[in-house]
Amino acid sequence: MLLYPLRAQISDAEKNALDEYYEKISAIGFGITYDEKSHEIVVSEIPEEVGRDAAESMITELLSDLAETTGSIEAAEAKYFEAKLYQASCKAAIKGGRVYGADHIKWICDRLLTEPDEKGAVIKTCPHGRPVAFEIKKTSIDRQFDRIN
Repeated sequence: MLLYPLRAQISDAEKNALDEYYEKISAIGFGITYDEKSHEIVVSEIPEEVGRDAAESMITELLSDLAETTGSIEAAEAKYFEAKLYQASCKAAIKGGRVYGADHIKWICDRLLTEPDEKGAVIKTCPHGRPVAFEIKKTSIDRQFDRIN
């Protein structure tokens, strides 16, 4: 829950997308109301894993993309909800100096170790291609500590 809600103007098409996907958007942790007079959304809650800075752009991009989507609801969900959540998580969730609870760290580790991608591989990069895990061989450690040449 935000002490100071975020506000953003949206178009009529984006308002229609908000109406259509309201339950799904709420289910991922956003608390949104629509101000008819100003044609603005008022975001009073954001998912815990999403930073305030990323939340406004995430929700406005999401509504814009959903407003422009053609096809089924399932296609829109697959394309936008998961992709946008991964993207927002990558941008906002892990930052130097920020302290996370044990439950959050366990959730991240569980996702990294058990969620396969389309080819069945364990997640090794963020949505932008940056590595999130890598292998350190014993020989590299031994070299680092001058155990071998």
